[in-house]
Amino acid sequence: MCLGWFCSLALASVAAFARHAHALDETTPSAAALSQARSVQDRQDRQDREREAMRPDAMALGLWLTKDDDSQEAMAWVRLSLVGDHLSGRIEKILDPQAKPDERCTLCAGDRHNQSLLGLEIIRSGRWDVQNRSWQQAFILDPENGQEYRLSLKLMDAGRTLQVRAHWGIFWRQQTWTRHQTY
Repeated sequence: MCLGWFCSLALASVAAFARHAHALDETTPSAAALSQARSVQDRQDRQDREREAMRPDAMALGLWLTKDDDSQEAMAWVRLSLVGDHLSGRIEKILDPQAKPDERCTLCAGDRHNQSLLGLEIIRSGRWDVQNRSWQQAFILDPENGQEYRLSLKLMDAGRTLQVRAHWGIFWRQQTWTRHQTY
């Protein structure tokens, strides 16, 4: 009888230990569970970085140097900014030595007619295309002839240059703008 009592106690202790060990197994993460949690966290971090890179304000906004198509001489500094969720680009400084300080856009139409070139909004209405990581449906004004063209902008060289492509029907013209060093 004493031996039976001892065996019952031993079996009860083993059963309690087994229940406790099983409970520990359920609350203590296994190596596979830890690996899976790290994988999920890595994926979330990568998605956060990609989402940050897709933000339009993290892209082409800032101060850009424009150059003459033929001579490659510096022509102007253009600042790209957001107005609501649309892209806007204004001439911030004219670098062309032949330009007059009070020069106006006499060939421009609408609200830009006869405005000073300094401060003139030459880029309007752009929307960020997440899939192509570029600005689309924008328009750019050429102050030399007063014409407005469809525009697409794409960041290149890790953000150091901007591909500026103006379209008119099937024809297009492309420039490469350079980001200001301090931006």
